[in-house]
Amino acid sequence: MVFMKKRRRFTLCYCLLTLAVSIALLLAARLGAGFAEWYAKKVFPLFPHTLGRLFSLLPFSAFELLLALLSVGALLLVLWSIFRLTQGQKARARLAQLWKALAPPLAMAGCTLLLLYMLTLGVNYSRAPLAAALGLEPRPSSAEDLRLLLALLGGEAALETQNIATDARGYFAQQEEPRAAARAAMRRLGEVYEPFDAYYPKPKAAICSRGLSYLQLAGIYSPFTVEANYNKDMPPTDIPFCICHELAHLAGYAREDEANFIAFLACKGSGAADFRYSGLLNALGYVLNALYAEIPAAQYRELYSDLPEQVRRDMQFNAAYWQAFAGPAAQLSRAVNDVYLKANDQPQGVKSYGRMVDLLLAYYGGGGKPEKGK
Repeated sequence: MVFMKKRRRFTLCYCLLTLAVSIALLLAARLGAGFAEWYAKKVFPLFPHTLGRLFSLLPFSAFELLLALLSVGALLLVLWSIFRLTQGQKARARLAQLWKALAPPLAMAGCTLLLLYMLTLGVNYSRAPLAAALGLEPRPSSAEDLRLLLALLGGEAALETQNIATDARGYFAQQEEPRAAARAAMRRLGEVYEPFDAYYPKPKAAICSRGLSYLQLAGIYSPFTVEANYNKDMPPTDIPFCICHELAHLAGYAREDEANFIAFLACKGSGAADFRYSGLLNALGYVLNALYAEIPAAQYRELYSDLPEQVRRDMQFNAAYWQAFAGPAAQLSRAVNDVYLKANDQPQGVKSYGRMVDLLLAYYGGGGKPEKGK
């Protein structure tokens, strides 16, 4: 009895302490001037260097394995509980005792995960805008701005089509091993721009990539294992850009538009043609989406038809792949992600990914080179 009381007291104290620290971090990040930026630069890097480095030793995604084990365990526990409820009064009493015994460790695990989330991702959502650190000045864009940007990116993509390989069907064929090349691209970016000078753990190809496709997910950053996971089944034009996007979160940049822009910069500065082409193709996709909302359909079709044939071919292949997985799971995934992003101080939700276009316009409008390079 004494042991049980001590355990309950310890559980209560642990949960209250971790919740208090999590809430304090949230309030400091949202309300404290400069706290999130200081944290991202001085404290957050400890986690990629420790947890990230540790899980890099594994050839598979620890996050994916843990998620699978937890899902199977939870399902079995629920099914077993339902079965025991049908077995009479004694069985139900034992089931109640089991859940009573499980409640403290489950509560502690939940509080621990919340604290870990705040330490390895949550605070970073509130850091100072990346544009200021790079000397960029984003501004509202006009349709003419977007047309000019489309022409610039299309011209660069046309040059890169001469450097890439294609398969028998004429689609882009990946030449570089993407994981090592992505880390190299991010390190190279860090040599040019000080904010990205960070340690980048090994990215992981998700075993259940088909499931990610049904959820319309190209990749996932795990704050619990500090891993960058990507969908290995998606079109190869998406893979380099996606890996760099997830690695950008490991540099302390949580916002999706900023991670997209960082991925673009990393791909653009890469020594691998695969990466340069992937970055340009993804940037073109966001610019086209922005244009679609600004100009008549006939003008949009005309601008699209002016893009290089290889670019259009790869874009159509990409669109067809994701359309094949559209459905209820994708709609639910989008809705959940939208709520999650809005809860993390990104009021535009999933639309925030497209704000990368504002950064692209500032980048090219400023001569294509941020001022505060290393």
